[in-house]
Amino acid sequence: MWFHVDAAYAGSACICPEYRQYIDGVETADSFNMNAHKWFLTNFDCSLLWVKDRYALTEALSTNPEFLKNKASQANLVVDYKDWQIPLGRRFRSLKLWMVLRLYGAETLKSYIRNHIKLAKDLQQLVSQDPNFESLSGKFVLRLAIGAPLTEEKHVMDAWKVIQEEASFLLASQAVSRRLIQRPLAGGASIYSSSSLRSLHGVSDHLNGNDNRRYSSSLATKGVGHLARKGTGGRSSVSGIVATVFGATGFLGRYLVQQLAKMGSQVLVPFRGSEDNPRHLKLMGDLGQVVPMKFDPRDEDSIKAVMAKANVVINLIGREYETRNFSFQEVNHHMAEKLALATVMRPATMIGTEDRILNPWAMFVKKYGFLPLIGGGTNKFQPVYVVDVAAAIVAALKDDGSSMGKTYELGGPDVFTPHDLAEIMFDMIREWPRYVKLPFPIAKAMAGPRDFMVNKVSFPLPSPQIFNLDQINTLTTDTLVSDKALTFQDLDLVPHKLKGYPVEFLIQYRKGGPNFGSTVSEKIPTDFYN
Repeated sequence: MWFHVDAAYAGSACICPEYRQYIDGVETADSFNMNAHKWFLTNFDCSLLWVKDRYALTEALSTNPEFLKNKASQANLVVDYKDWQIPLGRRFRSLKLWMVLRLYGAETLKSYIRNHIKLAKDLQQLVSQDPNFESLSGKFVLRLAIGAPLTEEKHVMDAWKVIQEEASFLLASQAVSRRLIQRPLAGGASIYSSSSLRSLHGVSDHLNGNDNRRYSSSLATKGVGHLARKGTGGRSSVSGIVATVFGATGFLGRYLVQQLAKMGSQVLVPFRGSEDNPRHLKLMGDLGQVVPMKFDPRDEDSIKAVMAKANVVINLIGREYETRNFSFQEVNHHMAEKLALATVMRPATMIGTEDRILNPWAMFVKKYGFLPLIGGGTNKFQPVYVVDVAAAIVAALKDDGSSMGKTYELGGPDVFTPHDLAEIMFDMIREWPRYVKLPFPIAKAMAGPRDFMVNKVSFPLPSPQIFNLDQINTLTTDTLVSDKALTFQDLDLVPHKLKGYPVEFLIQYRKGGPNFGSTVSEKIPTDFYN
């Protein structure tokens, strides 16, 4: 047996005589390690390892294939550090540690560590005196490592059960139940005890992800209900919402995640494909607040797994065109059918920084010099700012439940035609309007081959630039908010007009930069940016 002491962080404090009692008996250990890059003012990375029997270590880790042998190491003339660790190599780190010791000296390093400990005690005192904080329990250390070669999964689960029972007892004694609000699930499903460790740190099951387990999780577990609201409503508060947002990596999704995270909600982000796809969303909340979870949209168990820990489920999945992997029917109907019946938000065409209407139009104009107006651009619709749609969803989550089961039609405050919207686009990019009116039959003939072939070829086809058959059919009728529909006003919201900031992103398409093109800009009214 090898007895190792890992003092990665606290080991630095042992340069102070008053803290050395914490390593009494360390001389019985086979090895001792501390990380100088953690609390010793040394740049990453730098670790110190003391070994009682260096030959036992190198004998266990050394490998000597012919291509690694050399005369110096074979004759024991030098220390071959490839034998000290599995990766076979070790960078030179001693110089930067030597420079720290020479620059600061022992007394300065001791003062530095003592000051940190004093600051920690000051913080402890302030927290204990603040009525907004509550100490759940005293100091307890729960740590387990099983590395025996005969260990099986049942042994790990048995050990975890013992830890869970002990933690439940400790937490129950501190009245943890006051921290959570319990309420039964629909259908009489059981809930975990609010005083159990599982309520605070759920152990994931086999269903978390379609091909990977999540062996640890800090998510609220199924049945807990809304967590008690804490804080002032900022990103470090607790809003009580644990939301699973399907389609979070899309256009509307990123704005919704940002609004949920900034009010202190925990957001679960189901994703498929690369783990890099949802990575940018994690920056919108505090550490651990936005949690990507891999899932398979065709696997019902996988869908249930990413919904199981949430008290709110939001479906934003949708496409403007079909692909060879997913049809309109599968994305916009079957996927939504698998989720619970709930409040329905029907947004109009959404405008924003990454939108799929003004951006493609502007790029088409910059590339070809004109914009085709399908059907003459005379149909009416009410485009809406994407941030307003995200705010409406959050408002429905925060109300007293009066929005449940209702349908809201979210349209902008003004009625436009495609021609009117194109005029705004041309004004913002400072180009003279140039249009080509495209009759519906010709437009359908141009878009038809791509839509016909999308599921009949073995390779992906290019995405449609500015229109497809579905969008063309939409342009044949007016798309306006119904007279008796529930709207932004029923959620106490006032949507933005499409001028100024909501369309300001189009300045990136100005030739010569944002401030170029004064001749064309004279057409823009002086109050346009107000």
